Amino acid sequence: MLALACAAETGHAQSAGDVRRVSLQRQPLSQVMKQLAQTRHISLHYANSLAERPVGGDCPADPLPELITCLLGQAQNVIVRLSPGGKPAELWLISSGEPPGKFTSIEPEMSAEDTENTLENQRIEDAMQEKMLHNLAHGQAADKLAAMSAMIGRELNDPKQVNQLLKEALHDRDPDVRGKSIAVLSQLDHADAEPYLRQMLNDPDSAVRLATVLAADNFPEVLQSALNDADSQVRDYAQLSISRLNPPAASSLDNTP
Repeated sequence: MLALACAAETGHAQSAGDVRRVSLQRQPLSQVMKQLAQTRHISLHYANSLAERPVGGDCPADPLPELITCLLGQAQNVIVRLSPGGKPAELWLISSGEPPGKFTSIEPEMSAEDTENTLENQRIEDAMQEKMLHNLAHGQAADKLAAMSAMIGRELNDPKQVNQLLKEALHDRDPDVRGKSIAVLSQLDHADAEPYLRQMLNDPDSAVRLATVLAADNFPEVLQSALNDADSQVRDYAQLSISRLNPPAASSLDNTP
């Protein structure tokens, strides 16, 4: 592993027992930080006042803060953020007395392998979303329910098509599908959900109407309409949601007659 391998013309790495070292001829810190960002795949931020400072020397390659301090030839304020795996993911090199915000940031470029992995992951995601849409449009009830569950919290490629399929699912013959579709629709298209919530309060299945009330927790007029439902559970949940939206005023602590 060579921290500055791309500086082959000006420096080189060597092993000394189990300790890897970097020998680097003096060059501006800004150039060294660019090389480190790419070879270590780490985001680096350094004070602008340090950009042109010549650095170099024979230094241990790891840990990274020690390498930077050695190259600079003096102690610096180095802050490192570790990844969940315990490896350095981001590093700040701060110069004392530098005004806040005067920093240069360098992000590592994606390697060809990283780019290919990203593209492959996107291809997998696209295929999964295509399958979700197909199942919602043409699948059995279980397939539709699973597809709708998978949509929650996802960055959808075609939200308009998803909304259209959810609206069609409001008329599905399976009450579980109808109840799930109004719940998901209210989450994905909350701003325009009210007319569909009102529509589903007229569903013949009380479980669907209950799902509608649960999805309408921020629509007081819809909840108010549900207070007249024939099912006591629907009415109770509507009243509970209304109470949450309009909590009763705190009772007075003044007991003075």
